[in-house]
Amino acid sequence: MPNYANIKGSTQTGKSGGYKALLLHAHVSDIDVWARPIALPIALGDKVKIVTAHTFVDDKTAFQWDAQIHSVKHTSATVGEEGAQELEHTAELVILGDNPATLEQMVNILNDQKVVWLKDADCINNDSYIQLGDDCVPVTVTLAFDGSTTKEGMKKYTLTIKCKKKFFYLAALDVAV
Repeated sequence: MPNYANIKGSTQTGKSGGYKALLLHAHVSDIDVWARPIALPIALGDKVKIVTAHTFVDDKTAFQWDAQIHSVKHTSATVGEEGAQELEHTAELVILGDNPATLEQMVNILNDQKVVWLKDADCINNDSYIQLGDDCVPVTVTLAFDGSTTKEGMKKYTLTIKCKKKFFYLAALDVAV
């Protein structure tokens, strides 16, 4: 049984709300060596914390999509039968714009085996990412397109990402520039 009495409120990080307005993602096959949580957890949280960087295949990195400001939302809900329940994590965000390259990327992400990262908005005090998925359990992605324009004249894709694997990724992440 976990002992929650040892958690001190003053040491709690990641309390500031939200995530940065971006989505980082990579093909599962683009990562050559997957970092994992430590094999023998010592402290509370070690089972879901990755502190060593993944090693990407040569010339591969995570890809970044800029999201609409304040559109990144991350929730978790209990799923499964009683006695076999687990958490399913959902990230939802809006990507603005519509053009041939965006459409092709959106179609490709639907059936690719992907892992995604959300950047914590409190990056001054908590420089970390939420990693959804890994090489064993990649994320699933669904999307919807709204061709009506916003008041700023932008079209938008709404991505919904689901996965039962969530980690706190506290290492360097190679990102395409």
